[in-house]
Amino acid sequence: WGDLFLASYVSPWKWNSTPTDVIFYTEYKQANKRSIKYDNAPMPYSIYLWHWGIFLHWGIVDWTKRSHWCFRLPYYFAQKLYLNVSWKTPVLFLPN
Repeated sequence: WGDLFLASYVSPWKWNSTPTDVIFYTEYKQANKRSIKYDNAPMPYSIYLWHWGIFLHWGIVDWTKRSHWCFRLPYYFAQKLYLNVSWKTPVLFLPN
């Protein structure tokens, strides 16, 4: 389904829990989103993955801390991804 566009390390929401054989699709994005569920936490450059309730967004990529149903991305990667995805862009997580 085309060429690889972007790749980056992420901070996953849970250890060994991300399906790596599933193609996710983007549903919507919001540049300055704040979490409704988690104390109004900032979620810049948010991209929502359809049917999973999972967000991709900028944050400190730290392997010692887990996120709440989010994947934290490095700043420039999050920004570039945000600017280049649209509705139903395929997203695939690969094992490292």
